[in-house]
Amino acid sequence: MAGISSAVICLLALFFLWQAVGKFSDEYLREMYEEGLLVPGMIVKTEPLTSMAIANMTARDGAATVNGFYCLEVKELDGAQKILFEKIPCSQVICSI
Repeated sequence: MAGISSAVICLLALFFLWQAVGKFSDEYLREMYEEGLLVPGMIVKTEPLTSMAIANMTARDGAATVNGFYCLEVKELDGAQKILFEKIPCSQVICSI
């Protein structure tokens, strides 16, 4: 449960940082993409364009499986057809607080 809480807090912190700064630097985005875990995502709404990703949040072997999901409204998805239920790859970054 602590892992989920820290991931949610981290995502919220990243969101507010992004809102405050306006955009992440290209170097920071590259590092997040390279260090992130590739998880399945899907377009769940076309107006506004919204994607949802789901990932296993379990941090250690043998623990009960806990899945988490995150919906994100996006302005643009390069390379996507932007149709309902289209599968898209997403990068997940876990932050420990």
